[in-house]
Amino acid sequence: MSDTRDTKLTIKVNDVEKKQVEALAEIYDCSQAAAGRMLFTSHYSDVFGEIHPEALERHDVDVGAIIRGEIDPDELDDDLKMDSNGPAKVPAADGGLSTSLSPSSHSPTYTPQDLATSGTALSWEELKSAVDRHWSDELKIHPDRVAPETLKNNQKVTGKILAGIVRSESDVASDPLLEQKIEEYLGHQIRRADYESGLRYKIDQYKPVIRQHFASHPDEDHGSQYTTPSTKDEEVPRLFELTVRELKENIHKVDFDAWWKTNSVGEDATIGDIEKWTEDLADYRSTLETLSAIVSRDEFSSALRDSDLEYPDEYNDVIHYASSVLNKRLRSYASADPFARYVAAKNVLELDDDELRDEDLDSKAVVKFETGDGMGANGQLAHVAKNVL
Repeated sequence: MSDTRDTKLTIKVNDVEKKQVEALAEIYDCSQAAAGRMLFTSHYSDVFGEIHPEALERHDVDVGAIIRGEIDPDELDDDLKMDSNGPAKVPAADGGLSTSLSPSSHSPTYTPQDLATSGTALSWEELKSAVDRHWSDELKIHPDRVAPETLKNNQKVTGKILAGIVRSESDVASDPLLEQKIEEYLGHQIRRADYESGLRYKIDQYKPVIRQHFASHPDEDHGSQYTTPSTKDEEVPRLFELTVRELKENIHKVDFDAWWKTNSVGEDATIGDIEKWTEDLADYRSTLETLSAIVSRDEFSSALRDSDLEYPDEYNDVIHYASSVLNKRLRSYASADPFARYVAAKNVLELDDDELRDEDLDSKAVVKFETGDGMGANGQLAHVAKNVL
């Protein structure tokens, strides 16, 4: 689609409409043709935002849904939009368009240290310029630097800015924190009549974009990520110590009798008690998986290896010690009732087959619960109760 204005368009207007065009032409010191273009381009923007007209012509966009307010133009993919990264344009006296001075061309340069500290809120152009210039896996942006309603629907840049804000506030990114920030900084873009569905769309649109700027976390079951690689290297050794201590303190969860002594509230155990025990057994299994990730995945074990953690003299190094602890706790978990382990892994944690460990399933439980009489969840709990009580 050419930018050259060689297509003539003739429209008829009444006296009031003609005076409207004349007034605009006088205000902007431009021709009436340029002022007329302002009218329909402005209205087009009000209805379709930055959607490229070719996307409408190709029927890539559901126009009816936009008119009904079911889709916000800002929610569409960037490749369906006109390039909005250039400087603003205003009508020129000759009827053409002249480029105004780009704000970024006379704005101060902000350093990573400036962005990370409290200060005056920056404009979109200043934030974009700073992120384009200084973006890294460690860049942080203080929330004071980004006022509400400043960010635009630009996944590449806005995703980085939001990631920088999250880094400034927390060492670990969780789903609730990300969703809170998306609503706080992008909620103003939601125009749907059903705000909650519009917010869910925004969250689904931006959360994966933000997450790609964070580092992995051993506790993937809870959607956690470290916000920077340096944080990961610092925190993994601490998480290892915490996980080892937690597994030791909760060893009673692998045996129903030991668990019952700690958690009993009545004289006789009930199906409800069995259900609660399998949930605690699943929690123990989840903590084991965190320890396993630290030991087996190089991105975490390297942080452990490079740390100054102390370990018993009988081990060659900290990885040798960590592997020994993992194997010991896996054996403890494997000693739990096989039917309870099945319920914990398959029903409580809802693990897929490729996520299961050898310690999760016993052949007897598989035969009984999968190829046997096909009992439901309550029947499985009843069988566990019969087996352990």
